[in-house]
Amino acid sequence: MTSNKNYIEEAKKYFQIAVDEILKSKKNGDIKYAVNGCEKGWLAFNIALDAYFLKNGIDVKELPKNHRRKKMLLKKFADDDLRNLYYRAMAVLHIFGFYERNPEFDEVDETLDDIKNLIDKL
Repeated sequence: MTSNKNYIEEAKKYFQIAVDEILKSKKNGDIKYAVNGCEKGWLAFNIALDAYFLKNGIDVKELPKNHRRKKMLLKKFADDDLRNLYYRAMAVLHIFGFYERNPEFDEVDETLDDIKNLIDKL
């Protein structure tokens, strides 16, 4: 991927998988779908952040490869809302939803809504 547009399209793809998996889990009660949905939501968010960084002048070769670098770039380019979304998405989707396999669906839905808003703005 080399352009902002490619990153946005990739983020949309994984975001839709996340939404579909969460809905499937809600319907059939199987937690594995929620776990997968949370993982894909976290991935979609991180790809969207890459698009955000590209939009703000970061070269593709300079995109963050780890969370420490991502946090540094968020500090430099993002407002409080986006930085807070990063930490919320990490907690709700990545830690509680994926690693602990214990998603709170209302928090997941709210976080995914905010990620969708970010993707739409990009």
